[in-house]
Amino acid sequence: MKFQKTDKLLVAWMIIVFVGIAWPGQELPDLSQIDYFDKIVHIILFGVVTFLINLSISARGFGQKFAAIISFIGGSAYAGLAEIIQLFVPGRDCSLYDFYAGVIGAVLALIVIKIIKLLTCYLSPRS
Repeated sequence: MKFQKTDKLLVAWMIIVFVGIAWPGQELPDLSQIDYFDKIVHIILFGVVTFLINLSISARGFGQKFAAIISFIGGSAYAGLAEIIQLFVPGRDCSLYDFYAGVIGAVLALIVIKIIKLLTCYLSPRS
């Protein structure tokens, strides 16, 4: 199986997310004055993971339903793994609510994908 551009983008993003979640908490700026900032970041991080997994699977010719299921499982699992990793990072906490935010990001990514596909079908010229 050939490594595609979408795969490279996915791996690069997953590395960026891993570095971000494994960075010691004491070295991070305090953004706690922004309500739910942490949850918004988790939604974005794992929503993008889910989106890229879906893109990578779809590029291989798999069906939309299969791509959606696998990308949801993959994005949610990576969100869960992120929280487990943070158990071992100084100054970071494992949070069930952060995991939930990651799962919400995965769901939102699938909704965005569905909207894009519907708009593409609707706006494409018909012959």
